[in-house]
Amino acid sequence: MQVRRKAVALVSGGLDSMLAAKIVQSRYVHVEGLNYITRFCVEDHAHAIRTSTDRPKRNNALWGAEQLGINLHIIDVIEAYKDVVIIPKHGYGAHLNPCLDCKSFIVGKAREWMEQHDFDFIVTGEVLSQRPVSQRRESLQTAN
Repeated sequence: MQVRRKAVALVSGGLDSMLAAKIVQSRYVHVEGLNYITRFCVEDHAHAIRTSTDRPKRNNALWGAEQLGINLHIIDVIEAYKDVVIIPKHGYGAHLNPCLDCKSFIVGKAREWMEQHDFDFIVTGEVLSQRPVSQRRESLQTAN
């Protein structure tokens, strides 16, 4: 009997992470999602500025997981994430944007979760060269 592989997907609710999770699902891999609360995510800010004529508020990660039919684990990392913002290992960009440190932190937390829950690998929706700093080939290989 063949053991079914298990993957944890970093799910933001955006198209890239949903497609990555769906592709892995299509390979008969059990997928569960992770989403982290840092208080610095774009979704929080978008909800804060929406007017009553905009689309209804929703948690896009929950919505994405529902569309994929996967369990989503939402994990509060606000306290642990403060050091990433205050003292970023890779420094600041032109503004407060510690992309490499954020990505390294999130993937590191996902690895911890994966190992604690006996999953086999991590899926992300990273698109090579989509972001000038955090999604270059060299940056994606940066270790924490």
